[in-house]
Amino acid sequence: MSAPPFDDSDSSKSELFDALSHPIRVRILESLESGSKRFSDLKKATGIQSNGHLQFHLSKLQGLVSITEDGNYSLTDDGREAIRFLRISRMPEFGSNPITPNVSRVKNVAGAAIVIALLLVGSIIVVAGMYLASQTAWQQGVTSSFAGSNLANSSRIIPAGGVFIAGGVTESSPPVYRIIAQWSTPNPPYQLVFAVIGVPKGMNWTTVMQNHSSALFLASSDNPGGFADLTFSIPPNDFAIGFVWINPSQSPVTLSLATIDEEIAYHPFAQMGRDLTYLGYAFLALAIVILGAFYLRPFLARHNPKGRTDSSVEDITRGR
Repeated sequence: MSAPPFDDSDSSKSELFDALSHPIRVRILESLESGSKRFSDLKKATGIQSNGHLQFHLSKLQGLVSITEDGNYSLTDDGREAIRFLRISRMPEFGSNPITPNVSRVKNVAGAAIVIALLLVGSIIVVAGMYLASQTAWQQGVTSSFAGSNLANSSRIIPAGGVFIAGGVTESSPPVYRIIAQWSTPNPPYQLVFAVIGVPKGMNWTTVMQNHSSALFLASSDNPGGFADLTFSIPPNDFAIGFVWINPSQSPVTLSLATIDEEIAYHPFAQMGRDLTYLGYAFLALAIVILGAFYLRPFLARHNPKGRTDSSVEDITRGR
């Protein structure tokens, strides 16, 4: 029942694919791979109950299955090639080396680990850079002192609800200041409130002294006392800045001693923080590029397939 080797004709290819298109015929080939079998043994190995059914499928395997001299069924060389073809076609990537899926899996795990590491490191660097850039330090500015010898008695006496103006900020930048003020009065029960106010341009200080509620309060001490540590930002240019003591009591208060220290804000690690932030963004961008490459790889693979395709079939049909 032997047949000549397959040639390159389309009919031979069609017969091969027809022979391998049914799972029962595949089972027959696989059961004969271990050696020749009698008809009854082949029936039992394939689980076919009907003799006619088995005979029908054997007739479809001409050229792949032959009958030996003692009447047993066995695989031809083309039958063994057909089984090899079946195993190749069942691989994840048709015609690839069996090791390829494992290598691909390792590459995927390594790529995912790289992306995660880049995202983590980039995020840490960005946070560290922003933290450093936001750090504020203070450098000493102007110190003003007011004492009894420098002030006339009438100037040091703040009437009930009145204001004592101690000066102001004339610089337009930097915009953030810190003021540390200390003061004392002859009579401890009579305490004052220290405040930083913004006065609209065109309003004179006499008006502010008469009605300080018309001013913009930028910062003030929480409670009447002898110390204030206030931080404020300079408002727009249509304001003048003044430092004042306010007497909230019902009696005049004499300001006997007072000092004001102006401190200017600056960022000592601003450049380092910006550099680190840019570096962190570069790590994040690289992670996004790699992640995009992983998503695009299957799409590119579909348009540029690798491995054996029609050549695998042709090798079998040619008896290679």
